[in-house]
Amino acid sequence: MASRASALSCCCCCFFILTSLASAQLSSTFYDSSCPLALLTIETAVVVAVTAERPLLEIVCPQTVSCADILAVAARDSVVALGGPSWTVLLGRRDSTTASLSAANSDLPSPFSSLNGLISAFAKKGLSTSDMVALSGAHTIAGRSVVDGIVRKEGFDDGEFKRR
Repeated sequence: MASRASALSCCCCCFFILTSLASAQLSSTFYDSSCPLALLTIETAVVVAVTAERPLLEIVCPQTVSCADILAVAARDSVVALGGPSWTVLLGRRDSTTASLSAANSDLPSPFSSLNGLISAFAKKGLSTSDMVALSGAHTIAGRSVVDGIVRKEGFDDGEFKRR
């Protein structure tokens, strides 16, 4: 009986150690001490790439391709380059010359929407629940997941997404 209790307590200890290691949290300040210039370097590289891309497209297709479409295609290509899934990017966006808070609020779901509210909002745009999960990025935003209005801080394994 004592050996069973000892084995059970050993298993429990191993379980808690492994689960604490497996649920490492993402953080917006992860590189602050190990590489303080990481985010600035990434931002600079993105600005350089987008700035260089626009003139090349202007040579090939003058006044045709929007910066919004460049960024949409670049986002897809970045995911594919890192082994993620590919998808067809719908094109034809136009760069805005003004911002509209009311248009954004009427066309985008609220960050406080319930799960059913999000599913409904995405469905109105012709997107599935799977599309909603992938596009919402709920598994990575501040390391939080929202399920039925409950915010839980836990890790997520992106390996669950398979390349299509």
